[in-house]
Amino acid sequence: MSNFTIGNYPNPFTDKTVIKFVLPEPGIVSIDVFNVFGEHLLNVADKYFIQGRHEVGVNMSNFADGIYTFKVKYNNKGKVFSKTCLMNIIK
Repeated sequence: MSNFTIGNYPNPFTDKTVIKFVLPEPGIVSIDVFNVFGEHLLNVADKYFIQGRHEVGVNMSNFADGIYTFKVKYNNKGKVFSKTCLMNIIK
């Protein structure tokens, strides 16, 4: 689904970032953060969102400098789309 866009700003960041995404249609979105070893660290969202632009804040102040990933899954009428993005904490 080409209209499903994701990113975070700022990146790199010190403590907090905002994950922004655009949904072409309403659906359930889950956002999870992982370390470089693939270990699950946080679930940031897991709920129904309406069509359009959305922002979800992420507080990473308890985590060390480094590269992390976040994975966004979008479930629309039983079809699941996912994207994984990098984010970098610099303190």
